[in-house]
Amino acid sequence: MVLDTIMDNPHGSGSSEIKRNFLLMIHEVFKPKQLFRGGPESAMLKGLTALDVLKYEQEELGNKDVVPEPGIDLTKIKSENLAWLTETEDQAREYGEASKSDLKDYRVIARDSEGGVLVEKLNAENKPVILRKMKAGRVRFS
Repeated sequence: MVLDTIMDNPHGSGSSEIKRNFLLMIHEVFKPKQLFRGGPESAMLKGLTALDVLKYEQEELGNKDVVPEPGIDLTKIKSENLAWLTETEDQAREYGEASKSDLKDYRVIARDSEGGVLVEKLNAENKPVILRKMKAGRVRFS
């Protein structure tokens, strides 16, 4: 089993890739099934990375409760592919008129303590290989 491999050989060859892939699969399984937007769609700053966006949230806006999901390299995610959403309609109302997000292919890369989720919109070019394999049913656990 993948978890046994990680636990038995945490420093072995390829173990960081195994851990990263395992975390990505866990994120995919437990991501919210429905997301909501509060208020109008706002433009994310362009030309930055997800790490820049998180630093801005924490350092400039004082949102120290924004924490990244483990196992995701935020430096490789373009800010143009990000959106702030919430997990419930009530949480979205805190930011304005609530509406369901029609986003289907995404991964949560950060969360705040108020139910907000920073999501990366995925497409064929930026979707991690392990998630493409999961969708195609080509990931096996042995």
